[in-house]
Amino acid sequence: MKHPDYSRSGLHYVSCVILVIATQAHSLELSVNAGSQLTNNALKTKNNRITELQDHIGLTTFHTQESSRSQLNVDYSFDYENYKKKSQESRLIVNGSAFAYADLQPWLNAKLSHSAKEVLDSPGQPQLASNTDNRHITSASLDFLYTPNNHNNFTITPSITDIHYRDASDIDSTRKGIQAIWMRNINPITEIKLSALHQNIDYVQDEDGDFDQLSIIIVRRLRLLNYRIEVGHNEIRSSFGEKLASPLLELFTELNNGGHVLTAQYSHRVSDTSSGNQNNPLVSSTDGNRSTLDLYQEQQLNLSYLNSGICNRCRASLALDWLKEDYQAQSTENLQEQITSLSLDYQASPLSNIHWLIKHNDTYFPKDINNNYQQVNILLSYIRKLRKNLTVKLDAKYESRNSKIPLNSYSESSSQATLTYYF
Repeated sequence: MKHPDYSRSGLHYVSCVILVIATQAHSLELSVNAGSQLTNNALKTKNNRITELQDHIGLTTFHTQESSRSQLNVDYSFDYENYKKKSQESRLIVNGSAFAYADLQPWLNAKLSHSAKEVLDSPGQPQLASNTDNRHITSASLDFLYTPNNHNNFTITPSITDIHYRDASDIDSTRKGIQAIWMRNINPITEIKLSALHQNIDYVQDEDGDFDQLSIIIVRRLRLLNYRIEVGHNEIRSSFGEKLASPLLELFTELNNGGHVLTAQYSHRVSDTSSGNQNNPLVSSTDGNRSTLDLYQEQQLNLSYLNSGICNRCRASLALDWLKEDYQAQSTENLQEQITSLSLDYQASPLSNIHWLIKHNDTYFPKDINNNYQQVNILLSYIRKLRKNLTVKLDAKYESRNSKIPLNSYSESSSQATLTYYF
């Protein structure tokens, strides 16, 4: 078993704590929770089924603050899980992000950010503690600005980014880069940007690489419709693989018509297994393969529709996520994944809510079809406010996987109760 690199992980946790503490002088939304889950298949297997009680405690923080010269956003969840029959190792999971911005001078801005995300080690295997990792990304940068007039803005941004995994620290990396951006405001609702980015990559395995990206960006903000389009070219080079280059396309659009919200996002780019999708929360947890360093090309599509006008107490959402990854060296890890989900929320009373979710996952490995699987998850939750600052949540869950290899197929039923206190 690999032991975590505590010196590097400590740096990321410290930056996370600093960003959280910085909010204490202002309003910080904080909650703690504790609960237990009873499952009839702790190891998610077909034959070796274990009934187990799994305890968890958690902490969530949320804060947002903005002024004319600074901005601070914090959104984290910290969860510790313990397994009564030792089916898996106890673990701490961190998900979320924080961002701090300060206007130091009219020509100088400073930025500090941190994000954490739980990711899968092997996308073809179930999501057990032994098959998950926690990726932390900490970044610091300075913006040097030159504004000749009200319509044009030039920015030079040197930055340093450190990427660390809780377990797979042999694919950690540090990136030092510089980015140049010219932005022109066409009118109050439209802006155009030209961007050039270069990064030097230092991997902990005594490997190195470079990343380059050149793009043009168009942003429009209309009354009901916002969209952002980025087109260009990106490529990554490394000492452990050949150059990998592709066109760059990033598209985001949102249509908000009161009770109806339609969001679409598409991305086509290159990356490595160290940075993955850079902790993008919209991408599923498969997100690259972390067994060894490799370069890969990624395409992803996210579509979501939210309807809050079905009834006065109802809200429904439908989402489609599609992901395609093509690896340079580990072609057996190439995958295509499609996730469809439907959720319904109903306010049963002023003090209680009911949540229902069904999700279907179809994952396909073109070079290793034995890992192909289809999975269904069903969740029914009841949330009740007991007191002003105290809620109870009851969950009933069902999970079923149908694998190409029958032995890897399984089903699991579980129930969970959680108490949450809000400060």
